[in-house]
Amino acid sequence: MIMDSNRVFMFGVGDTGITVKSFINKVNKLNIFPIFANENGEEDHIVRRVRLNDLAVFTSYEDYEREFGYEINEAQQHCQTILITSKPNTIYKDKVDLLITIPSEEKKKKVATFFSQFAFEYVFDLIFAFLYKNTIL
Repeated sequence: MIMDSNRVFMFGVGDTGITVKSFINKVNKLNIFPIFANENGEEDHIVRRVRLNDLAVFTSYEDYEREFGYEINEAQQHCQTILITSKPNTIYKDKVDLLITIPSEEKKKKVATFFSQFAFEYVFDLIFAFLYKNTIL
């Protein structure tokens, strides 16, 4: 989906946003230039301008309904969407084109935000590996 999109808009807040920015930095070296939509609070403005051949990637551990409810609803009407979250039974599972879930272990194991950071980094590293294979090798 990333390779076939004209533009990729990525959404993430807080620690997840830092992980998203790290992924963007990596894929820039592959001549892929996603746009961090949360930069300067522009996500509402940006999501209203997505087009048919664009892709919106939403990343949130579990609070995405509050963080991105409007943006997911808006984007899914106009472009392909991916949601990466720890909530497999999300109300958005039938609205997004691809749902990637990570385990929800932070509260069970009392490991603060470390678990979700590592899980998101792992998912993005896998995506990067596929992109690398398809663009460099």
